[in-house]
Amino acid sequence: MSARRAGLAARCAGLSGSDRVTAGLWLALALSLAVVAAGALAHSGSRSARRAGRTAAAPAAIAPPAEASAGTAPAVAGSIVAAAEAAPAAAATPASSAPAPWLQAPLSADAVPDTAIAPAGATLVRRVNLAAVDGRPDTIVAYWQTVAAGGCAQPRIVVFRPDAGGQWAAVWDASAGQNGNAPLVPASCDAAVGLFAVRPLDASGTPFLVFSATGADGSQRVIAQALDDPAHAPSVVLPVAAAAQISLADGLPGSLQIETSLTAPDGAGLAELRGEAIGRTDDLFRWQDGGFALSSRNLTLNCLAGSVLDMTTSANGLAIAFRCPAGPGSAVTAIEVTPATQIAPNLLIGGLRTGDDISVSLLPPGPDAAPGGLPVAAQVSSQSAAARQAASRSAPAPAPAAPHAVVAPPATSPQPRQPVAAPVPTITNVAAPAAEDNSQPAPSAAVANTTIEPPARPIPLQPVSAATARPIPQQGR
Repeated sequence: MSARRAGLAARCAGLSGSDRVTAGLWLALALSLAVVAAGALAHSGSRSARRAGRTAAAPAAIAPPAEASAGTAPAVAGSIVAAAEAAPAAAATPASSAPAPWLQAPLSADAVPDTAIAPAGATLVRRVNLAAVDGRPDTIVAYWQTVAAGGCAQPRIVVFRPDAGGQWAAVWDASAGQNGNAPLVPASCDAAVGLFAVRPLDASGTPFLVFSATGADGSQRVIAQALDDPAHAPSVVLPVAAAAQISLADGLPGSLQIETSLTAPDGAGLAELRGEAIGRTDDLFRWQDGGFALSSRNLTLNCLAGSVLDMTTSANGLAIAFRCPAGPGSAVTAIEVTPATQIAPNLLIGGLRTGDDISVSLLPPGPDAAPGGLPVAAQVSSQSAAARQAASRSAPAPAPAAPHAVVAPPATSPQPRQPVAAPVPTITNVAAPAAEDNSQPAPSAAVANTTIEPPARPIPLQPVSAATARPIPQQGR
């Protein structure tokens, strides 16, 4: 080894000045390459250590909110713990070393597994992940069902978010009272969820959770919950009739289409209907000013023509029930005739009879129309009733009865009437009181006590009512 060094020293001494400069440059370049190689090797070792630590880390988990039970408010606390706290450290990592920085960062919504959201034994029905935008953190909206003790399925809708420390927690629960109000979806076997959607309802882009819930009495409600700050934003609730069909249309603003079966009200007085459906109501609600407002309403009857079943007076006019043309056992429907209804010419609406044909059209319901009332007819016509009434008007009046004939007695020849002789005056003696003694001589007793009665007037001869028949003169031959 010393001989080699001595030989190299002798060679360097024999080199010229320029050769010595060149050799120095080559030596400096070699040293630089050695330093770069050492740095690359050290960096590669650090990355390998990180990969080993990442492989050894376990997935994060959510502690789901406690299940709600009847009469008990469900707990909404839950969190995701960091992977370094959930799983033991890798063997290659010293126990005293701190966890890598990426382990302390919060997981995104997409990275949270389904098993970390719904409790054990629950069925996850729907899940929607919302990415962080405009200061709103990542959000998970989950809808699952659990089997209660009675075997029924109980729905649950929960909204999860990470807190400032990166731990995920339930921030809104439909089965818990919000801001002192009753639960929107009570923990009951009678509760049910129909419509479920997460989407914006206006041009602001704020996402909303929109769902329908059915109560124990069959009534329904549509709930819209803003997701920008669900813990403090109030819920918008729209009552809906039982058994109504609800759908959320595409586009902005958000529109709810609600189809409801239309039945005649109990006060209509139409016994033939027996509570049967007479048509349907289609309502359109649009999102405006932070709520759903009625935009339009359409009424559709089971049919617009048929045969009259029943009629009765109503508060606004006349209620008419009729059967659709399919015959007995087919659908029935009803309308109301009001002063706004146009009656066909030559038709007396009050003269309709059971079995008469009828054809109608409907007036569009106004915004102030009473819900559940009979549809108002725009036009009513009946060919059979109009023909019958026209025939009764054109029939001639019956002739008056002829008076009884008076039969005159047969004519007879008049007989001349004989004059009646005047009666002879009669003298009646009347007893008189005794005369007083006067100085003058009294008249004769026969004259003083005699009363003269005038004779009755003779009856004049009556004129002959018929002249004596004249003889027929003989004709010349």
